[in-house]
Amino acid sequence: MGTDRTWILLIVDETDVEVGTLWVGPNSERAGVTFVYDIEIEEERRDLGFGRAAMIAVESLAREAGESEIGLNVFGFNDRTRYLYVSLGYRVVATVMTKTIKSRLHGE
Repeated sequence: MGTDRTWILLIVDETDVEVGTLWVGPNSERAGVTFVYDIEIEEERRDLGFGRAAMIAVESLAREAGESEIGLNVFGFNDRTRYLYVSLGYRVVATVMTKTIKSRLHGE
C-alpha cells in the first residue's frame, strides 16, 4: 500500500500526553473512500471523548483529501464503540457471523 492520503496520527489530551493512535488511509477496494484501519484509545482514557474527537478529525482529513465516504470495521461484541459510530452517523452495511462447532479432528 502506498502512503498517499494515509495518516498515522497520535491522539493526545489537552496537555499533549498521548492517549491513543489512529491509522487512516484510502480504501484499496473503493475509490473515493477513506478507511479507518485502526483506532486505539488507552483503556483508562476511554469514554472521555477522545475517540469521538479523533473520528471527527478523520472527517476533516477525508473531506480535505476530496473523499466522499469513510469506512471502518467494528466487532459485533464491541457495543460501546458501535454506539459511538452510530451516534456519529455511521450505518451498518455488512454483517459477518460465525458459529463455533465441536470437531473430532481437533479434540473438541
